[in-house]
Amino acid sequence: MSPRLQPTPGLRALIVTALQVESRAVCEHLSSLGEVEHEAGSIYRRGLFAAKDRCWEVFVAEVGTNNPRTAYETERAINKLQPKVALLVGVAGGLKDVTVGAVVAASEVYNYDSGKEAEGFRARPRGSECSAPLVQRARIDAGTSQWTNRVKDGLAGQQPKVFIGPIVSGEKVIANTNSPVYRFIRSVYDDALATEMEGSGFMVAARSNPGVDAIVIRGISDLIDEKARSDAGGSQEVASRHASAFAFEMLSNLGTTRYASAAPRSSKTTRLVWTSALAIMGTVLGYSALNRVASIQPAPTTLGSLQQTRITPTQQPQLAPPSAGRIQRVNQARPSLVGPARTIEQLRALTAVSLATGSTTTLSQLDPGHIAFIQPWNISPTAEATPQRTSRNTYEVHRLRTGQFVLIGSISQQDAVGIKAGTQSLNLQPGAKPSNESIIGIPFEMIRSTQVQRTSAESQSVHVELTDP
Repeated sequence: MSPRLQPTPGLRALIVTALQVESRAVCEHLSSLGEVEHEAGSIYRRGLFAAKDRCWEVFVAEVGTNNPRTAYETERAINKLQPKVALLVGVAGGLKDVTVGAVVAASEVYNYDSGKEAEGFRARPRGSECSAPLVQRARIDAGTSQWTNRVKDGLAGQQPKVFIGPIVSGEKVIANTNSPVYRFIRSVYDDALATEMEGSGFMVAARSNPGVDAIVIRGISDLIDEKARSDAGGSQEVASRHASAFAFEMLSNLGTTRYASAAPRSSKTTRLVWTSALAIMGTVLGYSALNRVASIQPAPTTLGSLQQTRITPTQQPQLAPPSAGRIQRVNQARPSLVGPARTIEQLRALTAVSLATGSTTTLSQLDPGHIAFIQPWNISPTAEATPQRTSRNTYEVHRLRTGQFVLIGSISQQDAVGIKAGTQSLNLQPGAKPSNESIIGIPFEMIRSTQVQRTSAESQSVHVELTDP
């Protein structure tokens, strides 16, 4: 009887995917597959990857599409699982130089939604560099064809190449090279090799954890035009297998000097923070939140010139140590909509925030417990944030003390009723509105997609699609 495979101490990796086809391609490289469940409900696949004289413990998180949700889920997974390496693996559309089936290991991820809307859209390019050790590893492995031996079901006659370079990430599926978005990307980000929808959020979350090396690896599934035909022909399956093969070739060659033997950081504090956040968000659904305002006795404290309000979250049960291979789960709903509340002051009291100060920054750099303002076309942690409302279309965002982002706006009475009935979409107006409307807060992880809609010559609203319960 052969000895049971055991992971090498310290060799723990997180692989994030958006689509089921991508997760399947990743899991084909793992043995001893099982599941690990987060206290808040997220479920990760866990498996082992043996290569040479080492064995990686690998967790796979399938998070769905869009940058805000990817950022939140990546941050949650990193805090819970404590990986040394984080990889975003999946498919992308090719922009230049590449062919269908090629692999792109990103050196940098540009957020093409970053900019200013004036007479026209003015780009303010922002990017996140992938970790230098992983980019260097990708360059070395791209110089050989050894990785192609890991492609499941073979290459089907292809000899795919690996490219190292920048990619772009945003909230749009681009399916036509004549579209304004495509032309904008090619004019402003002319060195980008591929386009996708999760890399920016992933890198923002990963780079906020200094002990984690991160990189985005994409297989090219289409060249923009005739995307639907390429997908129908199985190009996503091929691209996913190629990206996964290259990712695991990199893992097999990562040196133990940098990653092995170091004990993982303690997650006790992080676990308590997330439990508190979920307790707060889970108890303020709908008008029932306002019934609790009277019972809260805020103790104002001063931080410099800032006034803050403290809220005591619902007491949570103590958790016993988890059994091997599985994390115990508290019976608790996902984070919920905050409100609707009648006044913005009530909502601010519920979320325990204070006014932001200082110069322009990004939401991800905003201190927890503060408010900032963003433009509606870039609702994500990578959005450019300012300390004041700059126009009637500017939206307020609260960063809770847990680090969670909540988008603030007003909704109609019809949408307020729809929320109670479990609606999956609503129209959000910026700022406090007349008495026939209600203020509401939407956690970023509940936002599936957003679309800016013009309501008058000078006013805009955002149509928000919510995630499934």
